[in-house]
Amino acid sequence: RQCHGPLPSDAASRHCGEVCYTLSVARALQRFLHGNQSRVLILEDDVCPTQHLHQSASLLRQVERSHWHVLKMGHCLHQRRGLVVDEPDCDATRSTSATPSLLEGLGQSFCAHAIGLSRFGAQALLRLTVPVSAVFDDVIASLSGTFGERQQRLAARAAGLSSARLLRAKSTSVSLFGQLSRARGGGDAFPSTIDTRREHFGAVANQRDQRISAPVAVEDRPVN
Repeated sequence: RQCHGPLPSDAASRHCGEVCYTLSVARALQRFLHGNQSRVLILEDDVCPTQHLHQSASLLRQVERSHWHVLKMGHCLHQRRGLVVDEPDCDATRSTSATPSLLEGLGQSFCAHAIGLSRFGAQALLRLTVPVSAVFDDVIASLSGTFGERQQRLAARAAGLSSARLLRAKSTSVSLFGQLSRARGGGDAFPSTIDTRREHFGAVANQRDQRISAPVAVEDRPVN
């Protein structure tokens, strides 16, 4: 529990939650890789369908037919063309004028509550997730380029890839899945208490050089 060093007195519970959540994702990745499915959708335990999911039949067919290794289907603090797009609420019965589309790349957004993966993508993310030195959301953000091109290169290298482009990453233009915690007002963002998000992957990449389905719900809260 002390593998990340001393913690501020007010951050211990948040820190524990981040580590436990990330380990839950790692376990889900391992379970998937031990099976024989070709793809998996990993959902956090508080996800909810948005109005976009119920009006995206053509998009879902495109998702099924497209070749990707990582697919992001839920966003928060989502930036498109310089604008921050709010996370949609969990009222899936509401109508919407938006036309969801499938985009290249993971997008400049945080949160990773709905991620689709191929076996290749799961193997790459597992290399970045264990040992835990960054919360899983930051792993995805690093690969997306949200923290800059240098961090993206380091993350790809730590995942055993020559380039993040090999993940054939895609994202939906709007969130097909929201989060109940955010819809209820409990999802205020806070800085990661794992203070390594920007430099961690350089050390992991150096260590790598030396050694050269059905949805799965994961918990994002501390485990007793």
